[in-house]
Amino acid sequence: MFEAAAPHKRWALPTLALLLVGSLLFGHLPPAAGVDGVVDHPARYSACVDAAVTPAGFVDMAGNFAEEAANCLAHYGITFGTGAGRFSPRDIIPRWQMALFLQRATHPAGLVLPKPTAQGFTDLGTYATHIQAGINQMAQLGIMPGLADKTYGPAEPVTRQSMAMLLSRFLEAAPIGPGGTAIRDVRPDDSNFKDLDQVPFVTNRAIRRLYELGVTQGTTANAFSPDAWVTRGQMAVFITRMLAHTNARPAGLSVQTTDEKVFKGSSAEISITLRDGTHGAFANQGVDLFTTETQDKAFDKEGRCTSEAIPAAGATECVIDRRDPTTDISGNLTADVEVGESAIVRIWVWTGNLSAVFDLNRTRFVAVDVATRSTPAALLVTDDLPDSAVRVPFGRAVTFTFQVVDDDGNPVPWQGASFVVEVQESRDGGKRIETTTLTKQTGIDGSAQATFLNIDPSEERGDVAFLDLDVMPGGGLGVTDETAVGIVDDDGTRDDPTLQWSDERPEPTTLTLSALQEYVVASSAGSGAAATVTALLSDQYGGPVRGEQVVFSSNDSRGVPNGIRRTTNASGVAALNYQRDSNESFAERVTGSFDRITSTTRQFWVTRIQGPANGSGTVRVVDTDEDTAIIVATNDILLVEYDSNDQFTINKKAVSYSDFEDDLTVRDTLEYRIMGAGSGIVNGYILTNR
Repeated sequence: MFEAAAPHKRWALPTLALLLVGSLLFGHLPPAAGVDGVVDHPARYSACVDAAVTPAGFVDMAGNFAEEAANCLAHYGITFGTGAGRFSPRDIIPRWQMALFLQRATHPAGLVLPKPTAQGFTDLGTYATHIQAGINQMAQLGIMPGLADKTYGPAEPVTRQSMAMLLSRFLEAAPIGPGGTAIRDVRPDDSNFKDLDQVPFVTNRAIRRLYELGVTQGTTANAFSPDAWVTRGQMAVFITRMLAHTNARPAGLSVQTTDEKVFKGSSAEISITLRDGTHGAFANQGVDLFTTETQDKAFDKEGRCTSEAIPAAGATECVIDRRDPTTDISGNLTADVEVGESAIVRIWVWTGNLSAVFDLNRTRFVAVDVATRSTPAALLVTDDLPDSAVRVPFGRAVTFTFQVVDDDGNPVPWQGASFVVEVQESRDGGKRIETTTLTKQTGIDGSAQATFLNIDPSEERGDVAFLDLDVMPGGGLGVTDETAVGIVDDDGTRDDPTLQWSDERPEPTTLTLSALQEYVVASSAGSGAAATVTALLSDQYGGPVRGEQVVFSSNDSRGVPNGIRRTTNASGVAALNYQRDSNESFAERVTGSFDRITSTTRQFWVTRIQGPANGSGTVRVVDTDEDTAIIVATNDILLVEYDSNDQFTINKKAVSYSDFEDDLTVRDTLEYRIMGAGSGIVNGYILTNR
């Protein structure tokens, strides 16, 4: 198991070949307060990216949990395998071998090795000179001292607790790299390892610190197994995780970002590292960064940048100039790159000699795509009550969800958005008001929840309990109330709408009509076109009311026969199926009634546009699943059909098919230019936002 030496390699870097990390990490946040059982300070960037994960040819590592880690250590020259293309991941690590691993890790990590000086160990006589040198150097740095009897114990296996001490001392000695955390600053709070009672305090702290840094894990969820021996595979994983907190980065130019998605109009943090062929820092090197949103228009026919290439740093895009940022003494550079409004923004990174000009066809570069997400606009408040509920029976819990959304009401996964909920509770007409203030934060999906419950205080009927919520978000967010009774609406008085728990008997209170399809193509062929309208009859608690008759009527004599009746089923639904024998478009209004309760719905009977034709109208229905939109023109209700081969314009700017669908909204104005039927015909659609 002798670690054979590899031939020394030199890398020339006149004009560097640039490599890009393909892995993007979600979000970048500063180290948070400690949470028990959670890794609080993981490295934000990795040492094992780009060239560092190139297969090293270890035939016994395919599919092994430590395969990537072994390849990474081989890239840094920390391991050369055990011979014949093997890594031997299950072999136990002796102390002499661990000393060599750590010795070889010092240079890429940014540590300076002292000249080896004998430390007086009496049991190294049979070991090769380079092994003795590595052992003495690790002892000189205080990383791997000898034993109490002035021996080193080179053949003794490394245990998991001694490994923790070695990695802890290494991190204390090494400079902190991009996205790393100083081990001395870690205050371990975790108590999930239950087998550390007999471990010395200093070792116990080292184990827990390394856990907080994401370097070491237990052998089970609650056990660290401090006396178990360390295998070569485990060692590889431990060291690579440790190196992520140091300056160890691959040879050449490497780029990583902690932002998988960023808000539109914000910035993405980019970490750039530049190393020579021996993983030494390449300092004071100018790096040019620029962004593009439309790749096909960013370069001309000669491969030179156009005005679509936006400088992200420096004075001029696509030129290495004196105002470009440069790598620091450690070969590192961090940049915040602004992104635009497009769904995908590409960030280009390259380096070269002063005054060099970027050429797509000749310049070696790296590029990373950063996805954007909509900016948070409001806190959407919903509950788990049926839409038709106006009260809640005693004993039923109600859960409110607070979700961060954008301007279009789409969820935004904004973690850590803070807001305050003022809770006002009362009983029997407002007596005994209790006010509680809750401070909440959204989770990783941008949401938080709160649950409330009231129990009937007596067997007598007539008891009522009231709940009012006032929501006060931070960060400039508004509030959108989509609760069943509008409980969050706040007019500044005590008379706000409230949610009421009641012991009343269920009675029909709500009728809701809906069309099975928002639009149907009108037809006079045969018996015409079919449509379905359903009526849901509910009680005050949102429960179904069965066995009651709903009366339907219509404002279109060609549609629903007036006075037709249908009976609600066990789900409280009465369904009406009917035919309409006409090819004329019409916005039919269907009405349902029960007792004094009424409800209406729209049924759009539409006609297809017969090309060639030009026109415009107001968008009434959007159906992106079917690539259609319903527009109301001067005299007709028209079905607009489009596909990805057509041309799209929004507010005088040509856009893509996907951007057109993203912006297509009810009440927009849509202009169409239908060229006609047949292959190769490109139709045009012009959207004017309201």
